[in-house]
Amino acid sequence: GMWKKLNSKNQLNDIHHCDFPSYKWFATAAAFGLAHGVTAALPFHVGIGVYLCFLRERSKSLLPCMLMHGLYNAAIGILS
Repeated sequence: GMWKKLNSKNQLNDIHHCDFPSYKWFATAAAFGLAHGVTAALPFHVGIGVYLCFLRERSKSLLPCMLMHGLYNAAIGILS
C-alpha cells in the first residue's frame, strides 16, 4: 500500500539524512534575523531562519521558503 510506496522511496526516514543542525544553518539564520533588524524580535526572526533552512533542506527547493516568507510578511502586514 501507501506505506510501502513511501518507505521504498525513503521519504519517511529522509529526515535522518538532513544536515541538521549545521553551522551553515545558524549562520544563514543569523543573517536572516539581522537583515530584519536588531530588535526584540531578533530571536524570533533567527528561529524563522532556522525553520526556513530546514524547509529548504527537506524540500530541496527554494520555492516553499519563498512562499513561507511571503505568508509571514503578509501576516505581519495585516496585523500591523
